[in-house]
Amino acid sequence: KKKYLDLIFYSFLTYLALGAIYPERFIFAEIRFTSSHTIGNFYQAALFHAKYIANLNFTFWNFFDHSNTAFYHLAQGFYNLQGLIEGLVYIFLSFFKSDNFFRVFHSYFVQFLFIIVRTFGIILILDIYKTQKYLYLPSILFINILISSIISLGYELGWLLSITPILIYYLIKFLRSNNIVPLVFFLIFY
Repeated sequence: KKKYLDLIFYSFLTYLALGAIYPERFIFAEIRFTSSHTIGNFYQAALFHAKYIANLNFTFWNFFDHSNTAFYHLAQGFYNLQGLIEGLVYIFLSFFKSDNFFRVFHSYFVQFLFIIVRTFGIILILDIYKTQKYLYLPSILFINILISSIISLGYELGWLLSITPILIYYLIKFLRSNNIVPLVFFLIFY
């Protein structure tokens, strides 16, 4: 239980630090979702998942031009873990919605999800090396700020960089043990 509280605590402190460094992204949510495909795809993926979950209907068919859209959706990354998590959380919070709720929700949620995933991986790595507890906060802040500085280039890159600490953790576990299970988890996350 303490590990979960530590995860939330470190993630929240990271969000505050990033809010001080990048207030336009982390406080004011001034993000344009039409500036590139890599940002727009995550926005659209979360919208798709929210709609599919709300209607309990996962469709792979475009009824407007009568074509199969499964390949396009899978190739563009619409069906991914981030979109599913965001769609689920949005459905639970949608009773607060206003006309602009999803844009605001997406702006904050994606950033915080990336921070939580990165922080989780960083904590796992620090635990492997039995790092002193007083070094956790500076290490987590440094790595999160370093990675967050380039996430504005795109959310697909941001998601890949966010799961990288988890990939590194499983790779270290595999190399330190004679067990193949960490390698399987590495390949699943990869």
